[in-house]
Amino acid sequence: MKAILLSLEDIPIILVIFQCLLFSVLLLIVNNGKKASNLFLSLFLIGLSLDAFNTLIYWSPTIKVHFLNGAINIFFFLRFSIYLIAPMLYLYVKSIIYSDYTFTKKDALHLIPLALFPLYLVMLYSSYTDEQLLLSTKDYAILFNNPIFQVHLWAKDILYVSYSVFSYVLLHNYKERLKENYSHIVDHTWLKILVGGFLGIWIWDFMGYVLNLLHAPHWLGDKLGITGNFFLFIFVNTLVVYNLAKSGIVQKVTLPSIAPPSENKGQDAPDQMAIEKLNAAMLEKKLFLDPELTIEQLAEYTTLSTRKISNTINRHFNQNFFDYINYYRIEEAKQILTKAGQNASMLEVMADAGFNSKSTFYRAFKKQLNLTPTQFCQSIQK
Repeated sequence: MKAILLSLEDIPIILVIFQCLLFSVLLLIVNNGKKASNLFLSLFLIGLSLDAFNTLIYWSPTIKVHFLNGAINIFFFLRFSIYLIAPMLYLYVKSIIYSDYTFTKKDALHLIPLALFPLYLVMLYSSYTDEQLLLSTKDYAILFNNPIFQVHLWAKDILYVSYSVFSYVLLHNYKERLKENYSHIVDHTWLKILVGGFLGIWIWDFMGYVLNLLHAPHWLGDKLGITGNFFLFIFVNTLVVYNLAKSGIVQKVTLPSIAPPSENKGQDAPDQMAIEKLNAAMLEKKLFLDPELTIEQLAEYTTLSTRKISNTINRHFNQNFFDYINYYRIEEAKQILTKAGQNASMLEVMADAGFNSKSTFYRAFKKQLNLTPTQFCQSIQK
C-alpha cells in the first residue's frame, strides 16, 4: 500500500480544521454561564473548519484521489459554511456585550443568505452538464469563470466585510453605553482586535481573488492563500483563549430600548428632587470615591430608577454617567493636590480620589482642567 503524503501547504489548513472542531466542542460542553455566546462562537468555528476542509479537499490532489474520487457533490455542498461564519461572529459579539440578549426573529434575518444557499446550488448545477461539473472539481478555471460562482465569491467577501463593519459599529455603540452605566471602564480593545484580525484575514483572502481576476501569476495567489491559513490558525487560537480568559470580565449593558414617543413625552424630564438626591450622594456621601461605582448602585442608594438618573445627568448636567462621576473625582483630586502640593504621590492621589486606573485619571484631569496633575501642582505653587 502506497503511503499517502500531504504537502507542507496542507499543514496549516489541517491545523485550522482540527483546532476549530476541538475548540467548538470545548465551548459547547463548558458550563460558564454564557450559553448564547458559546453557541455562536462554536458555530463560527465550525463554519471556519468546514470552509477550511472544503479548501483542503479541493486543492489537495492526495485527498481528492484517495478519498473523494468521483464524489463531486461535497465540493459544492460544503460551501454553505461561508454564509454561517460572518453572521455568527456578529451575533457572538452582540451576545457577549449585552446582558439581556436573546435570539429574536430579527436576528434570524441574518440567516437568510444561508437559507438561500440551496437555490444557489440549483442554479450552479443547472449551468453545467454532468461532465462539466466533474471537470470543475479538477480545473478551478471552469468554476472561476462561471458567473453564478462569481456571484457566490462576491457574496462571500461582501458578507465578511459587512459583518466585520457591523461588529465594529456594535462595539463603538457599546463603548458609549458603558459610559452611561459605569464609572470605571475595563479595556475591551481585545474584542476590536479580534474582529479586526479576522477582517484583515478576509481582506487578505480577497486580495487573492482579485489577483485571479487580474490573471496574476498563480504562485502569488498561492502564497497569499498559504500565509492566510497561518494567520487564521493564529487568530482562531487567540479568539478562543481570549474568550475563555476575558469574556467573564466583560462589562455588560442592556440592549437599547426604543419606546414610542408618546410614552416618553415628559416622563423623563429631570426634576428638582432627582437633582437634590444626586447632589447629596456626591457632595455629602461622596459615593464617587468607590472606584467600581455603577449606575445601578447609585440608583439603589438614591431610590431613583437608573433611567431617571441617566436622564437627569444627561439633561441637567450635560454629561454621561462616566464623566459625571469623574468630575467629582477630579474635584476631590484638586483638593488633595492643593493641600499636599508637589510632594503628593500621584498614585495615592488617584486612589484617594476614587480612580483605579492611572490612564483614566490623567485623561479625566486633562479633559476637565486642560492641565495634567503635575501642571496643576505647578500652577498652584506660583
